Amino acid sequence: MQLQYSVPKYRLIRFLWGLAAVSLLSITATAQVSDDRDVDDAEFYEDYEELWEQGEYRRALTALEQIIDEQPRRYDKWIYRRAKLRFAVGEVDAAIEDIESLAGDVQNPQVWWCVEAALMNRYRGNLDQYDSWLRRANALFQQHRRFYQNPSENLAATGHMLELLGENPKSVLDQLFNPYIEARGRTLSAAAHVGAGDLALRASGYNVAEKYYLDALEKNDVYQPALEGLMRAYMKSGDPRGSEVMERLLEINPNNPAVHELRVRAHLDLGEIDQAMPMIEKMLEINPVNSKFQAFKAAAYYLQFDDIAMNAVIEETLAFNPKCSILFQTLGEIASRHYRFTEGLEFQEAALALDPANVEAREAYSLDLLRLGREEEGRHQLDRIFAEDPYSVPTFNMLELMDTLETFAVVERGDFTLKLPESERPVMAELALDLLDEAIELYEAKYEVELHKPVLIEMFDNHDDFMVRSVGLPGSIGHMGICFGRLITMDAPSVRPRGSSNWRSVLWHEFLHVITLQKTNNRMPRWLSEGISVYEERTYSEAFHNRLDAEHLAIVTQHGKPSFTELEYLFTKAPSPAFLMYGYFMSGEFVDFYVQEYGFDALVETLTRIGDKEFTNDALVAAAGVTATELDAAFHAYLDKRLAPLYNLMEDGGSDEESGGVLEFLQEQFQIIDQKAEPHTPENLELFSENSPHSIAIRKARIALEQEDAERALEALEEAYTLFPDYKGPDAPLKKMAEIYKLQEDRDGFRNTLERIALSSPSELGATTELVRLHREDGNMDRMMHFAKWGIGIDPYSPELHNAMLEALLAQNAYDDALERVDLLLAVDPSNWVGYRYEKASLLAKKDDIPSAKRETLELLESVPNYWNAQELLLELMENPVEFEVDSSEGESTF
Repeated sequence: MQLQYSVPKYRLIRFLWGLAAVSLLSITATAQVSDDRDVDDAEFYEDYEELWEQGEYRRALTALEQIIDEQPRRYDKWIYRRAKLRFAVGEVDAAIEDIESLAGDVQNPQVWWCVEAALMNRYRGNLDQYDSWLRRANALFQQHRRFYQNPSENLAATGHMLELLGENPKSVLDQLFNPYIEARGRTLSAAAHVGAGDLALRASGYNVAEKYYLDALEKNDVYQPALEGLMRAYMKSGDPRGSEVMERLLEINPNNPAVHELRVRAHLDLGEIDQAMPMIEKMLEINPVNSKFQAFKAAAYYLQFDDIAMNAVIEETLAFNPKCSILFQTLGEIASRHYRFTEGLEFQEAALALDPANVEAREAYSLDLLRLGREEEGRHQLDRIFAEDPYSVPTFNMLELMDTLETFAVVERGDFTLKLPESERPVMAELALDLLDEAIELYEAKYEVELHKPVLIEMFDNHDDFMVRSVGLPGSIGHMGICFGRLITMDAPSVRPRGSSNWRSVLWHEFLHVITLQKTNNRMPRWLSEGISVYEERTYSEAFHNRLDAEHLAIVTQHGKPSFTELEYLFTKAPSPAFLMYGYFMSGEFVDFYVQEYGFDALVETLTRIGDKEFTNDALVAAAGVTATELDAAFHAYLDKRLAPLYNLMEDGGSDEESGGVLEFLQEQFQIIDQKAEPHTPENLELFSENSPHSIAIRKARIALEQEDAERALEALEEAYTLFPDYKGPDAPLKKMAEIYKLQEDRDGFRNTLERIALSSPSELGATTELVRLHREDGNMDRMMHFAKWGIGIDPYSPELHNAMLEALLAQNAYDDALERVDLLLAVDPSNWVGYRYEKASLLAKKDDIPSAKRETLELLESVPNYWNAQELLLELMENPVEFEVDSSEGESTF
């Protein structure tokens, strides 16, 4: 078979120093014994291969060394396996000596030995040797182009080598792996398929990688590198089967490093140091110089604000490998996962100082720059990554997004810079900036913080663009806005269905994150930041109040009221969207309670303490001047009253008896989800049973309506509303009451009920629009303007609402504001442009800006010369003659 494959001029891409990859060629402690076991070992020797597969690396090495020492002949495979086991237990220098003795054999040169020698030297920080062995591997491939011995291992090694030299992973798969596998697939071992899978995995081709790994497992269903790769592919793509593969790996090898790496990372991302540290120590006991777990240990100390311990680990790690940039890269990634982007960026800078070619560190560095609003610097880093690795899918996506951002309008005003599509600018720019001006004036003083400015807001008319800008990947339709401390990204209102959300609520909520994150130096947990944002939304409008949801009932009755120390788990371990929304509700209620009970100053003091590296729970207790037990007791007493309406959805008014516990349940559910069994979803119990007080009241109203007794129906509906004001089901009391008043032609009752509906929800568009019409008919311009403005927060593209605002502004003779509204109407309702241009000319005339009025009228008549109203307006304007100049550059007259 002829391999038509050209290798470009050698250019070294140094990946992460000490990277523990998952392929056969990777430097891990995973059992990588071949499919053919040693059969010439005496029976009294301990089976080192079996011990290796089970994760008993030290015992396996001892057994193998005994074989080598006592057998008269030494085989290359024994030396290779001793090198791998030595490496697995941290005897790296001895491992390098073994592998170099094999790779330097001129009689039997092998690409895979040379690549292994390169990778081991890189792990040790011997970069010159890394370069040398990689060049030698490339020379061997160029010389032979065939793999006569150990074809699977050499094929996998060659693919990895070409990737390290900068080749396109897809080309390597198409021109090297696939033809070879197709031609010799039956004779190749699982290692060849894993090599291809690893290449696809590192290039983010998760579906492609899955296929190769499954092919490998058909050859050897317990081959750990294949299971590791499959696990990573599933985990990265969000496939629930990843946890199943993880469990399978743990059954085979309880000490599998790839599994523990993922588990530790998950715990550190959640801030669960107590769970992460035993795993870290266990892996470092096996291999004291495992750079990945040393990095995790440093990160654990970082999250505990223990700089002395963190620096001690850093010093120890760098003493072994002075070029170990993965240490700082990992610290930076975990810092950024906790929204500490400035510190994350500093860690990535340290990683790049050790290794400027660390592509993953540079990718993380660029993202941190972008999250901090330093877009020009971030773009420069992305361009550099793409120049070195033009096959990086995340970088390509982000660069495309940055190209899109360059087409956005940029509106700078005061403390804010707003970027949004040009089509959105006429509608959203001033509206959004007016809201932000109001918020910053209020909250900088209230929270005693001076923000780093300007604050950057980016508004997208494509949800996938918003998500790529925010997290690097498209999808997650549930997100509407994200804050990074100085940057807010969000969907434009046009992305969402009309009447489904209130963009003012979203922007106000996200701006509160700017306040609290900057106040605490990005050190506060998510639950408290979300709780304050939920709490403060009510400052803008009572309609943004924290609403009870009927789905909360099952959680409360089955698992009790949460402790304040458990609130973070409602976000990090929520087994369903219902639990997550329960987390938002409970966090908001805790902040409301805390301020009522201990004063707003205590909340501000708490944030100050968090910013000074005090743990959140300790800060809350200290600022309140109570014990944690007293704080919880007071919180639960508050919740007893706040949750009372929920029990009106249960038979006989419910019960305050509680079973289970929130934390225990969430821990259990987290394990269930981790194992990918079916998670628990709260049932609505008997929310609508015929004997619940709320259902009884609804039923009384229904019977009264059937009997055409409107007064009794209204009384029953009012009772149902009082029992559970936030009920939004098909029999929602206020909506039924509005229907009755409308049928009765009771205008006052109808209007008043609509106002109650509008104030009960931030996105009630129908009631709001109807109120605008009613107040217009009543001639109440102030109330019409009030509800028109409110409705624009729900649907800023509504011509009806903007026309109502224009009408009210004209009634107030507010001509400047009216002119702005006309320009806005030209953007949202271009089909009626003639009338709006005429209105604009008329307003300019009323402002005595006759030249501009004439120009506007003439331009209008050029397009619609027979427009009688414009002709009459022009005649009136001509009674106010003014001189005009001739613009010679255009050859046209301009007034």
